[in-house]
Amino acid sequence: MAAAARTGVLLLAMGGPESPVEIQPYLQELLRDRRLVPLPGPAVFQELFARKISRRRAPQIAARYADATGGASPLNPITRRQAAGLEGRLRRAGGDWCVAPAFRYQPALTDESVRRLAEFRPERMVALPLYPFYSHATSGSSLEDARVRWAAGAPAGWAGEWLEVRDWSGEPGYLDWLAGRATAELERLGFAPAGAVVLPSVHGLPESMVRRGDPYRTQVDAAIAGLRARLGGWRVELGFQSKFGPGRWLQPYTDALIGRLAAEGVRDVLMVPLGFVAENLETLWDMDRVFAQQARDAGIGRFARLACPDDDPAFIEIMERLVRARLGG
Repeated sequence: MAAAARTGVLLLAMGGPESPVEIQPYLQELLRDRRLVPLPGPAVFQELFARKISRRRAPQIAARYADATGGASPLNPITRRQAAGLEGRLRRAGGDWCVAPAFRYQPALTDESVRRLAEFRPERMVALPLYPFYSHATSGSSLEDARVRWAAGAPAGWAGEWLEVRDWSGEPGYLDWLAGRATAELERLGFAPAGAVVLPSVHGLPESMVRRGDPYRTQVDAAIAGLRARLGGWRVELGFQSKFGPGRWLQPYTDALIGRLAAEGVRDVLMVPLGFVAENLETLWDMDRVFAQQARDAGIGRFARLACPDDDPAFIEIMERLVRARLGG
């Protein structure tokens, strides 16, 4: 297809509640996703589970949002800024582009973006998950949902080209961005390699998913090797966070790792939000509140956290490269 073809882009993110009243419906939608929470038994059991647990957990999650963000997730506004930044950058280079966010657990907002793209009448579509590392539970679920929603909402008789970026764990620009920002922050803080650790913390995953062939752990380990190579003499230790439910998840758990580092006498820790491309409750609460307090209580002298890319122009450039590479140019 010609390079000048009208192109639509869907940025696929989890989404987040935009007000306190949206927290319980958001949690319910998340917990009913059988890719993310694969409960045995018929679908009706999953629906009942999602309804019960979301009602039970909503007050606790609402309190965390109130403390960390004032009541709403910053993820959706950031994702919209990422979409606007990407569209502007693509348009400035020439061509007709429309970029819109899709939020996996907020179907009404995703359908709104699909309607906007349908009105644009693209000749080709690119779905770009905002998860660097592929997992069936995140990228896989979001891509499947995007296919279904575009098939239902595309212009009548649409015969364009549907393209997907499955993962971008091998995109060197992302690791370059993380390593560059980490190096600058370590220098600003005055940390020294002898007593400090760079701690990338990434979202966890049940070990059972990895045993069934999910490539997530392999891709994360490759990224850690890339960060170690880029950071030279700094010690880099990986942790997995955000475990919920029963069963073993990928380890080491970030909270256990912090305790071990403190016991070893580590004085300074720079936490790197690996795989998180926008600020959210897991960075603003789990990292900035829970892990930071744990580090202080354990005797770690200084604990700092690298910011997420958000709509940093350098990150927008990375997304542009991913889109253009998928289009073959």
